[in-house]
Amino acid sequence: MVADGNDNIGLRREESLRQLAAGIALLNASYLVRWKNLDSHFESVSEAEFEKKASLTHPIFGRLMLWLLFSTGSEYLLKGALIWAGEFSPNTKATVLLPTKQTPWTSEWISEVISNRLEKIDSADYLTIGKLDGHLKRLCNGRPDGDDVRVAFKLLAEAIRNRDAHAYVRGVRASHHHMASHFAQAYSIMVGWLDVEIVLEAANTATNTSEN
Repeated sequence: MVADGNDNIGLRREESLRQLAAGIALLNASYLVRWKNLDSHFESVSEAEFEKKASLTHPIFGRLMLWLLFSTGSEYLLKGALIWAGEFSPNTKATVLLPTKQTPWTSEWISEVISNRLEKIDSADYLTIGKLDGHLKRLCNGRPDGDDVRVAFKLLAEAIRNRDAHAYVRGVRASHHHMASHFAQAYSIMVGWLDVEIVLEAANTATNTSEN
């Protein structure tokens, strides 16, 4: 972990843990890769098992839904790793304060939303995955197989995450299951750079279904 005298290591660890745990949970739920606690790595799930889960999730859009879980989980995993290593720290930006349950959606209130006059609050800005390549490059520099990790996230960001999140294209992921093994290998390499204790704690949280 990069030393930083101005950084609260405890808070950074807590935020990293949240992102890693959420990432592992979503990746498991995607049925493209699966976390193996025994030897702390990801492995790809068979195409037959993935397609069966996709059809049960939704007969038409199941494959898309599972790939969306995968790409979101991948992004969380990356951010958790970068935060833990001290290579990325979310900035803050002003965002619109969402209405409470009691807020009446009157014409006046709607007008305030449209004209950008609503109250704003500072919230964390985690950036999009495409804007994290510079941070990832620093994490990977000088590490064995670092380029493999960078390539995996570059492909994810440019060919999968951005396309699936913004429009549905029929059958776009039908022939891409073979990529799961490459992603599993790259993600395993990356988590291998992290502290073993935080990885195991994140994995335990991810597989604990007793609370959100």
